[in-house]
Amino acid sequence: MINIDRIIQTNIPDIAPVYGGVRGRTMSSRHQSYAWPALVEAGVKRVIDLRDVDSSNKLPFLCDKYGMEYFHYPVNNHAKQVESMVALMPQFCEMIDKGDFYIACAMGLHRTDIALCTYWVFYSADKGIAPPPIRGYRQEDGHNTSKIMYVLNSIYKYMTEQNGVEPIPMETFKARKKVINELSKEKTEHEDVPLKRVYVDMDGVLADFESGLAKVDDEVKKEYLGRFDEIPGLFSLMEPMPGAIDAMHRIQKDGRYELYILSTAPWNNPSAWSDKLLWVQKHLDDVFHKRIVITHCKNLLKGDYLIDDRSKNGAKEFEGEWIQFGNSEFPDWDSVLKQLGVC
Repeated sequence: MINIDRIIQTNIPDIAPVYGGVRGRTMSSRHQSYAWPALVEAGVKRVIDLRDVDSSNKLPFLCDKYGMEYFHYPVNNHAKQVESMVALMPQFCEMIDKGDFYIACAMGLHRTDIALCTYWVFYSADKGIAPPPIRGYRQEDGHNTSKIMYVLNSIYKYMTEQNGVEPIPMETFKARKKVINELSKEKTEHEDVPLKRVYVDMDGVLADFESGLAKVDDEVKKEYLGRFDEIPGLFSLMEPMPGAIDAMHRIQKDGRYELYILSTAPWNNPSAWSDKLLWVQKHLDDVFHKRIVITHCKNLLKGDYLIDDRSKNGAKEFEGEWIQFGNSEFPDWDSVLKQLGVC
């Protein structure tokens, strides 16, 4: 039997027990590598991956390394995905019934809600099993169950067309969907759950350094050759990185995070300190108003995430998860939003 307490002790984000297993964040990032031995020790025997994945997916390799069964149950509302979900549903339900599983999506929230609801509506409700708790599509977090309902309706329609008969009576189907809607309205037991603190670097993450440099006179560049970051006024000239402004607003509206700028200003460029403030006031004052920290020692800050493109100035030693912006794992803001589970 899986040791739930042992898994919770790992502090994996968004981890929670469900149906004899656990649900949580996909454990494919190197930042979660510390927890894999604990999952083995706790008795996890199979991993159910709900994401759309490609050849770069690391989970099958990790499962093989740690002696776990890997199962891909792709959850989406596209027609082909619905077809796959129906085809794989018997095997998926069997794996849930066995227990000792880890079911995962990017944040362990939204796709997991959908997958567990399909399990309950079309299979386990007939066995008298209780519906799953809703953790992602909760009204108190500003979400509703429309995406869950869309997938359930698509599956119901597809199964009816394929088999020539309804998988369950329509009235029963409606009643079960109503139960899910009511569950999404329930308040969580812990109302004072702290927000996760996210620090965001500026240069190369929010602000495009090269775009500012392109606006500087060539004679000035010659004067500061090899030390461009000391050019007075440079940091106020930069354009936002692609997708950065929209991403910041989306993270803020998500409701689970508190955002701060955590940047370093060149020691020999006094204007950089004020230039960075002016840049934030111009582009993102509604997100970062009075939320700027300038330091050469980022490792001293307490928080959950640091989004930074370089390991310097303490970024690599940051106590939380360092999301290295611009590398192969997080090449752009879309990939960062996916890691944070922000729609």
